[in-house]
Amino acid sequence: MNQEELDNKAWITKCLIEPYEKMLDDGIYPYSFLDGWLFFDALYKMKLPIIYDENQRKEYIYEAGTLIEIGKDSDELCKKRIIKHAKHLAFKDWVCTKALEKYDIRSLISPKLDL
Repeated sequence: MNQEELDNKAWITKCLIEPYEKMLDDGIYPYSFLDGWLFFDALYKMKLPIIYDENQRKEYIYEAGTLIEIGKDSDELCKKRIIKHAKHLAFKDWVCTKALEKYDIRSLISPKLDL
């Protein structure tokens, strides 16, 4: 295992799994906007889908578009901001649903990381 894989495992464990396990105890959502879209991308790369169909994807993008302030940014930058926000919303819905189910995400993610 190389250093990048070790760093990724440590990051996922420390910043995703451990805060999630704490959230199961105290009910407080521990992730920032940045966490949301970064974890969305990380889980997607692990082939753990958060969005299950095209309609959900469109709903998250629409919702994100209503929340993003369109200002002086270029269309391209606005589109990137909307996509990142949509990823955050998808991650938040996914992780909160898992928490309500008291789901053990460590058991879901660990095999993908050899934890």
